[in-house]
Amino acid sequence: VSRHMQLWDGVVRLATSVTRDDSVRSPAAAPLPEEMKGSASSSGYTLYEISARPWLYELREKYGSEVTLGSVPDAELQELKDRAVDMVWLQGVWSLGPAGLELDRSEHSRMEGYKKALPGFSEEDIIGSPYAVTKWEAMEELGGDEGVAEFRKRLKALGLKLMLDFVPNHRAVDCEWATDEDKKDYFIRKPEDRNAFYEADFMSDGRAHGKDPYTGAWPDTAQLNYWNPELRKAQTDILTKIASQCDGIRIDMAMLLINKVVEQTWGRELAATGWSAPGTEFWTDAIAEMRAKFPDTSLMAEVYWELDSELFKQGFNFTYDKVLYDI
Repeated sequence: VSRHMQLWDGVVRLATSVTRDDSVRSPAAAPLPEEMKGSASSSGYTLYEISARPWLYELREKYGSEVTLGSVPDAELQELKDRAVDMVWLQGVWSLGPAGLELDRSEHSRMEGYKKALPGFSEEDIIGSPYAVTKWEAMEELGGDEGVAEFRKRLKALGLKLMLDFVPNHRAVDCEWATDEDKKDYFIRKPEDRNAFYEADFMSDGRAHGKDPYTGAWPDTAQLNYWNPELRKAQTDILTKIASQCDGIRIDMAMLLINKVVEQTWGRELAATGWSAPGTEFWTDAIAEMRAKFPDTSLMAEVYWELDSELFKQGFNFTYDKVLYDI
C-alpha cells in the first residue's frame, strides 16, 4: 500500500454490496443492465473502488515511469479482469484547488493520527479531499478528460465498465463559480437577520459552507442552493456531462438534495433570503433529463437515514447497503 493510500480517508478498494428495490422503482430509473440481471442479488456484481491519485502514485513507484489513466499498463487492467471485477469505481478524478489542500495541511489536530498510520509521514503525503471539487474536469496529473476516455475504452475492451463520482451538494470554496457575480445565488448565502443563521456556517464572503443537518460545516466546501432553478439546471448539465464519460455514477450524499432534507438543513436561511421550496424533486427532474441522452447509465446513491426508498422513487438504480456497513 502506498503512502498516499494510507492517508486517504476511507476505503481505497472495495467490493461493495448494493441495495436495489424494484418495488419502489421509478419509471425514470434505467433498466438493470443485462449482465447484472440475476447476479446483483445472487452471485454478486463486483464494483471495485480505486482511489485514482494514490493508485497512479503506486503504479509510478512500481514501474519507475510516468503513468496516467490513459497509460495504465495492460497487466494492471488484466488483473482487474482476472479478479472478476465487473465495474471499476474510479474515485477522486475531478479537479481540486489549493484552498482545500491548504486547509487539510493546517489541521494540526489530525497530525498525530497521520503519524501513527504512516511512520515517516510528511506534509506532502496530504493530497487534499476529492470531495471539494473546483471544476468537473479530470485532473491534468491523471491525464485529463482524455485520459478518462482512454481508460474507459480500455476497460470496455476487457468487458469492464467505469463508474465516476458526482458530488452535488457542494463545491470547493475556490471553485470557478466562487468569483462569478452572475452565479452568486448558486450558493446559499448569509441572511441579514443575525437570528436566522449560525455564524460558523458561513464564510466571510457570505456563502454557506456545505453541511448535513446533523453535523457541523465542512470548511473546504461551499453549499449549493437547490431552491434556485438556475443552479438546478447547471447541476443537471454537469450530471449529464459526467454520464457521457462513464457507465455508472456514484452520487455523494445524494439524500441531501431531497426537498425535505434541504428544508431541514437550510430552510430557515433560505426563507430569510427570499427562496421557497420547488414543487418537484431535483433528482426526479435531473435524472429524467440525463436519461433522455444516456438511458443506460446506472446511478448509485450514498444515502443515510433510511431514505433509500425516496431515492429509488426519484430514479436511482442502487444505494449503498448502509445498514450492513454500519453494523
